[in-house]
Amino acid sequence: MSRGYEFSFFLDDVTIANNVMQKNALCQKSNHNNIIFAKDLFALLNGKDDVFTTLVGEAEKTVLLSHGSHLSCEKWSKYIGEYDKIDVTHNTNAGWSQSSKWGHSTNQGQTMTDKREYKVKPEQINRLSPDEIFVYDNQTGSLIQTIVS
Repeated sequence: MSRGYEFSFFLDDVTIANNVMQKNALCQKSNHNNIIFAKDLFALLNGKDDVFTTLVGEAEKTVLLSHGSHLSCEKWSKYIGEYDKIDVTHNTNAGWSQSSKWGHSTNQGQTMTDKREYKVKPEQINRLSPDEIFVYDNQTGSLIQTIVS
């Protein structure tokens, strides 16, 4: 704000959403910027996926704090995106056998399973501690989890 950049700011499920004095102070400093405060942004948008996607899809950076609504946590997880997870399971079978004489044999193998998973699971957002955040850069796709003090 102090540099005069235009921005949009969405505050979802944090205490300032209910603090009129803090809201007024922030809004007075932001003459030409978009600011939305909500206890639950997704609910404020009447649960409309297309409106939510349009609204937050323009963001350069997203900072996720702990969120109380599981449905909203799912929406934020979906917004951050998914990746292909490959699970590799190694297995070994060994045993004694008798064909023409006693012998020991060992068979080894591995199984690979592909599945899609959220980069940040809804329960991870829900369980963040008060000083912990995820920062997602929509332009580069980078995601960090860090502690703020």
